[in-house]
Amino acid sequence: MALFDDLAGDYDSWYQGEVGAFVDQIEADLAFSLVDVQAGMSVLDAGCGTGNYSIRLAQAGAQVQAIDISSQMLKEAKRKAETLDLPIAFQKMDMNHLDFPRETFDLIFSMTAIEFIADLEAFIASCFDLLKPGGYLLIGSITESGDWGQYYQEKKDSIYNYAHFRDTQDFIKHYPKQFLGYREGLYLPVHPDVDLDLASQEANYAKSASPSFTCVLWQKAGEK
Repeated sequence: MALFDDLAGDYDSWYQGEVGAFVDQIEADLAFSLVDVQAGMSVLDAGCGTGNYSIRLAQAGAQVQAIDISSQMLKEAKRKAETLDLPIAFQKMDMNHLDFPRETFDLIFSMTAIEFIADLEAFIASCFDLLKPGGYLLIGSITESGDWGQYYQEKKDSIYNYAHFRDTQDFIKHYPKQFLGYREGLYLPVHPDVDLDLASQEANYAKSASPSFTCVLWQKAGEK
């Protein structure tokens, strides 16, 4: 998709700054506090972007297949994985049309990509079809009510004009019997005071602000 292709070259630069790196670590900590990625697990990284989580998953020993709709994002992801000598299988694919054999994966992992999926119910259903019995689905998303989601919703001239922001309750009403748990965080505002400690600001804002990020975990019925 051209919208994301245009962002690929500069996408990772934000994560290299102090605030970007801090936010990235918060989001990663939320995700990996919910799911234990073990060596040998078959994992799909859905909406992998430039491969930041694909790399984390592979470094944990998982057998990773990663998909994205953007050719340029995938090109950068492949470059990074090759530099680290990680055997990640990248391919271009639309998250709305997942094309894998049934019961392929132990874990489907999708971070900051579900915002661009309109039909959440259909996506979750397709993921359950691809999960092995007892497999896990983890979705991480910018929330609608948090400071970051509010900020992005105001940017009508950006890719976020096409986004669908949701709060935790919007996720867990889908497949409630398979729902296992969630973690919320990222209370830091979009424009924090860069002269003050970011962790201290995060803790202070957590007392009153709405979380800007949520991770939700489901498990497919059946024995592994």
